[in-house]
Amino acid sequence: MRTSLLLLNEGGGGGRTEKFETRERLLADEEWNQLTQTFPTSPSLGMVTTFVTALRTIFRKDVDVVHSVSNPFHLHLIALVLSFVSRRPWIAEFRDPLVTNPDVDPESWQASARKLIESLVVRTADRVAWLNMIQLPEEYFEETYPSVPTERWVELPPVGYQKALFEGIQAKEFDEFTITYAGSFYEGWIEPYSFIDGVNRYVSRYGEDIQARFYGDWNEEYQAYVDDHGLDDVVKYEGRLPHEEIVPVLKGSDLLLYVGGVDRRNRRSISSKMWDYIGARSPVLAIADSAFRVHDFVDEYQIGISVTPENPDAIAEVIRSVQTGEFEYTPDENVFSDYTRAQNARVLAEAMNEISV
Repeated sequence: MRTSLLLLNEGGGGGRTEKFETRERLLADEEWNQLTQTFPTSPSLGMVTTFVTALRTIFRKDVDVVHSVSNPFHLHLIALVLSFVSRRPWIAEFRDPLVTNPDVDPESWQASARKLIESLVVRTADRVAWLNMIQLPEEYFEETYPSVPTERWVELPPVGYQKALFEGIQAKEFDEFTITYAGSFYEGWIEPYSFIDGVNRYVSRYGEDIQARFYGDWNEEYQAYVDDHGLDDVVKYEGRLPHEEIVPVLKGSDLLLYVGGVDRRNRRSISSKMWDYIGARSPVLAIADSAFRVHDFVDEYQIGISVTPENPDAIAEVIRSVQTGEFEYTPDENVFSDYTRAQNARVLAEAMNEISV
């Protein structure tokens, strides 16, 4: 059994914490013992103290690999120093893009600083890993850093779904045809208005024989939009549920809603909710710009139907085709093995094996 030291920031959120805890268990199946050291989110004296603690752990626990993740990106810089001082190999993992992050103005000083930091990280780390399906162009690292040896790059599968959470779980029963959205919205970026327009079009044609349930984010503007369209008996906000409680809801839903937005800076990204939708084995209605990667993904694996946000008629007709049984859910079975948490952990373990020999 080999040992890695994972560097995380404090207060990463319940969902993020759960993902790393699950990966820790799955890495154990790959003969890796993952230790974790959390660092303060902002620079402080506590960061120095934590650095010393991490260094002691490396020597006392005979750590084989230092493993850092971003965000925040300062964890990579801490790992660089830890690796140098301890003479341990280092794998830097990008779970969010650093330079191509759509929230950062490419002309700003922050963008320039990020370029310098990214260059330092990729030229120093023994392996540079990134999650497939984040906002990185294809071949980004190879094309941006052609002088860096190609064996340094490790493309990790998306986080994927946790099989154990879905297998053997009883689906929740609903009285009506049910469409479910589980996750976050982002103002001006990813919002439910196009879907509500589609539901409005559906109801005007076929009646109120469906229900749309939202779990997670919601606000007064969304509710006002629902009320203005007279859809308060059809579109309902159900609050937030722990992950283990949303699984039966997803499994029992007739259609799962994915909203990708229209901002093309987000075209490469596929949200982590997609993996739970796959695990639920329910068809997906993906609403996103036609240039978005999610369109090809849904079509390739035949897990649902993709439409564009500006077409409420198409949204209404997709709902109708699933509701009447005209659409048949016949997914490519490979999707259920290719996009699991275990597959993600397996590829990471292989990369750490290569540098810890």
